[in-house]
Amino acid sequence: MNTLSLLAQMPTPRDLPLPLPIDELTLRGLLVPLFLLHILFVNLMVGGTILAVIYEILGYTKKQPKFDRLAEQIAASVTVNKSLAVVLGVGPLLIINLLYTLTFYSSNSLTGHAWILIVPLVTAAFLLTYLHKYTWSNWCVGGLKILHIGLGICSMMLFLSIPFIFLANINLMQYPDRWYDVQGFFSSLTIGNGNVFFRYLHFLAASVAVTALFLCIWLTFGKQASERLPEGFTVPATRRHFYRLTYYITMAQFLVGPVLLLILPHVGMNAYVVVPILIGACLGIGLLWLLKLEIHSDDARIGRLWAPIFLVFTVVALSMGIGRQMYRDVALKDFNDAVLERTVAFREEVAAFNTAFASAGGREMNGEQLYTMVCSSCHQVELEKTAPSIQEIYRLHKDHPEKIVEWAMHPGKKRQQFGQMPSMAHIGEEKLALVANYMLELGSGEKEFVVDESQWIRNLPREEAFARTMELPGVPQQGELLFTTQTCVSCHVSQNGKSTVGPDLKGIGKRLSRKQIVESILDPSAEIAKGYETWSVLTWEGIVHTGLITEQNEEEGTLTIRLADGKEVELIEDDLDAKSQQSQSQMPNGVVDNITPEQLADLVAYVMQL
Repeated sequence: MNTLSLLAQMPTPRDLPLPLPIDELTLRGLLVPLFLLHILFVNLMVGGTILAVIYEILGYTKKQPKFDRLAEQIAASVTVNKSLAVVLGVGPLLIINLLYTLTFYSSNSLTGHAWILIVPLVTAAFLLTYLHKYTWSNWCVGGLKILHIGLGICSMMLFLSIPFIFLANINLMQYPDRWYDVQGFFSSLTIGNGNVFFRYLHFLAASVAVTALFLCIWLTFGKQASERLPEGFTVPATRRHFYRLTYYITMAQFLVGPVLLLILPHVGMNAYVVVPILIGACLGIGLLWLLKLEIHSDDARIGRLWAPIFLVFTVVALSMGIGRQMYRDVALKDFNDAVLERTVAFREEVAAFNTAFASAGGREMNGEQLYTMVCSSCHQVELEKTAPSIQEIYRLHKDHPEKIVEWAMHPGKKRQQFGQMPSMAHIGEEKLALVANYMLELGSGEKEFVVDESQWIRNLPREEAFARTMELPGVPQQGELLFTTQTCVSCHVSQNGKSTVGPDLKGIGKRLSRKQIVESILDPSAEIAKGYETWSVLTWEGIVHTGLITEQNEEEGTLTIRLADGKEVELIEDDLDAKSQQSQSQMPNGVVDNITPEQLADLVAYVMQL
């Protein structure tokens, strides 16, 4: 996928131009080591919980109390490691919030309830861990022992679920072009070729390997080692046991790691990502060699290489952490560039608006400006185009501008030669009153509507308007205002929870090309979206209803038709005298006739990012 098509699918918000507490380079330099320190204790917490449960079950099923004592020692370390994991997680989380504000919080929102559940899940896991630890000696026989094991399993399952949610969230933030596809937590797991599952397996393997190496050092080295080592275990046997566990789990990582690397989307891949990961993999081979030397050492010499093993393990983790950080930055580069571009454009627009607003003495938009942007595409002063002329409106509502406002807020359909007028309620009664007064002034001849229409689309050959629109990329921020003032919002945005009158434009940039969107705006009836065909039905009372058929109930013999104002009417099919599909779209021709091709390009740019 090329960069342009990728950006077209990205929801691109503008950033908040607030200063960072320290420079960005320093924050990036701190993120990896602080995050790895946090992950170290997360690994010890998760791996310790897994091993504590396994050894307790072994002690119970094989009737070997020494494994139960080992499990108790491991469980005691979990309560300390979990507290350190939480405390050390504050720093990297704050840095992520600063560096990846938009993507991090967006992924939080998209993963929804699962992300919110992290806090109660952590609370429940901590409470169960303490209960598991402090009931060890009391719940040690019969049914109580089984209950105690079940308590440990529940605690373990909670600890396993929390990193999975966090990994899914971190994974999702890397692919903003896929955010439109996310419908809750479970759908987010497929984003990025489902690599979150392999990342999770890699994390679990690392947790057990790190914990095994930690237990080897903690239980067998130091002056208090003899006190910590459970009865029934010797120092050489314990070291060899945990060295073996570290060795085989690390071997398993060499199976999961390459698969993970291969399925990662290429959007985040380059040499800066691959090189540190390959360095880490090569050092991992060296780690396996050191572990194998230790495993095959005699009892008197085993343990002499623990320092090099620990050092190599640390460098491997650092290399992998740098590689993952680089992948995230590369994957988000196009998105961050687009956000920066939109932020700069937004700030320029704000500055321009403030300058214009100040030069105008702080005046708000008047009735003439509103009429030009909203009404003049359909209502001409003297001529009937797609709606009654201003002069006719003056004759109907002279001295009663409030009736014009009332009609604009809740329009009906009285004339078959004109299409249904969309509601203008989104503009507000106050602004509509300004428009109404100006329309009456125009209709009476008191004011003259003078505007340079030479570059309006209605005064250009259709081919020229199309070509000029296609030549320009458009500015989405300017198109957003046009989306409202050209009344697109009336039919293409849900009002008060009701279905839209026209097709929902969300994600239309994925469904249609830019060319198709421009063509459908310039000629709405050329190709009508399926399901949005216009039907006219004639009832036995002689009433004609024109709109979209939203539902047909064959059992009850009824159909529901949605009118242009969004109201729905249920009719009995046997009572209809006629029903015919119309060739004209409900979207009126000329809806953009009073803007230039350059403005249409802005409107299309905004619509494509919805």
